[in-house]
Amino acid sequence: MEISTALLIAAIVACPLAMGAMMWMMNRQMKERSHGSSEDTPSPAARLGALRRQEEGLQAEVRELERVVKLEGAGEPSVAGRPSPSSVADRGEER
Repeated sequence: MEISTALLIAAIVACPLAMGAMMWMMNRQMKERSHGSSEDTPSPAARLGALRRQEEGLQAEVRELERVVKLEGAGEPSVAGRPSPSSVADRGEER
């Protein structure tokens, strides 16, 4: 058998073997991803901590908005520098 014939046969055999090996590796990776690793899913304690931090942030925002509403009710201009909606409605002005 000549060297060129042997190389041709090796290439013909190697191509489907390489393709099969790549498909097997990709299939294995897809199965690992679909099952989801424990690193992707936060623990209940971590999720609870994140929700508590979010709750604290929302409570701070509520307190700030309550302060703004209280100031606007006391006749102070709104934070943005525009008159409050109630003062515009009292004067009969439209936007």
